Amino acid sequence: MSASDLARTAWAFAAVAVGHRQLLEAISAAAAATMPEFAAKDLAALAWSIARLLVSDIPLLAPFCCAVPSKAAEFKPSNVSNTLWACARLLWQDSPLLSALSQRSVSSMAESTPRAMASTAKTAAILDIAEEQLAGATSRHALPVLPHSQPQHLADIAQRPAATMHAESSLLAAAGNESSGRIWEFALVDLANVTWAFARLQFSDGPLVAALSPPALDKLNAQVEELQPILLAKLAWSFAKFAVADDPLLELAAAASMRHMESSNQQNMANTAWAFAVVALKHIPLFGAIAKQAICHAADSIPQGLSNAV
Repeated sequence: MSASDLARTAWAFAAVAVGHRQLLEAISAAAAATMPEFAAKDLAALAWSIARLLVSDIPLLAPFCCAVPSKAAEFKPSNVSNTLWACARLLWQDSPLLSALSQRSVSSMAESTPRAMASTAKTAAILDIAEEQLAGATSRHALPVLPHSQPQHLADIAQRPAATMHAESSLLAAAGNESSGRIWEFALVDLANVTWAFARLQFSDGPLVAALSPPALDKLNAQVEELQPILLAKLAWSFAKFAVADDPLLELAAAASMRHMESSNQQNMANTAWAFAVVALKHIPLFGAIAKQAICHAADSIPQGLSNAV
């Protein structure tokens, strides 16, 4: 099979989430031996496919990391964002690889779609790529496209400066204004992410902070059965950071947190307890449920463990 055929075959199986281990191992072996023949789009497709199926132990990393920097100039913005996403999902932290992708992202940012720009911003934050050029390019090119960005992309773009603790005031102000006007369009996960981003940077954008509570309360009510503990912890922590003691919202968050306490990890429990303490809301049933679960996890606490609430 040609390099293009290998990449397309892997992509097809990944697109429909069919993880055929033997096939992927065969494709990986063939790809590793012919990596210099892969075009930029094929490299990106192969990385995305392996990451989509979470096959992290295939020995593809070394030849892939060698091939990408020499062809980075050929990567389109979507190739860059897909490859960075794959690196984040597979925990590939090769510095030359990430540097080459970051530089290509900067040089091709003007051609990027809001979706690709948001994906690159989010994964760069996850991978802790704190290059000033990339941050500056993201801010510069994101500003004009914010009005055309979907809520998920607005949240992803806001998360980059929050994750790297690089407060880009003009970008955050614009994202806050845009988000506040469309806040009811946000899914709960995007609402939690954008709230967390602004709270982490202590960027108290007036219109956004004031607009957050009603849709958050409404969406929590609608999704209480299937809520993820991390979303509850993010929302509680963020409102506490903003010093917003929204009793109805926090009461609902407390009820949902207790319902899902057994699937909550130590950090989520600690952040939830911290949030209620900061706004002086003494919710005895919640603190009792956290205490019970914390006792169960105390033996396997990691350094910082249960006391790490920030």
